[in-house]
Amino acid sequence: MISFAVGLFLFFLSILPFDGGWGAIRSVLFGLFGWCGFLVAPILIFIAIISAMDASSIIVKHRTLQGIAIVVLLCGISLAVVSISSDFLSSGNFIETLKTLYESGTHYNGGGICSALVGWPLIALLSPWGALIALSIIIFVFLLLITGTTLMEF
Repeated sequence: MISFAVGLFLFFLSILPFDGGWGAIRSVLFGLFGWCGFLVAPILIFIAIISAMDASSIIVKHRTLQGIAIVVLLCGISLAVVSISSDFLSSGNFIETLKTLYESGTHYNGGGICSALVGWPLIALLSPWGALIALSIIIFVFLLLITGTTLMEF
């Protein structure tokens, strides 16, 4: 029930650009998640609906964590895509790069600060294209887990 209410709040927050405190919270949402901020609300609402069908608290916790993981992984994909066309990760220091990620996220360009959690290490390890492929596979697995679908049912 709480994830449904938070999902509705975040839905309206993401689509209605008001000023004041609302605008500040909206900027934080997109600074953290970039364009993926638009996906946080539908994922939370989806998790609330699936959890209502199977109300076990362990299942609810797992699905919530899986939903958060999907958003963070999508943020990482955004960073990998942006890194293919530009090399801003290698320029500047750590704090400056985080500021750049936050600012670009508020303008829906990239995955915000959360993209650095998985995107940055995978890009350094595998290259932007390798990170894109690896993150896509991981997201596919998480989607199967969160929906309870097997590979054969897919």
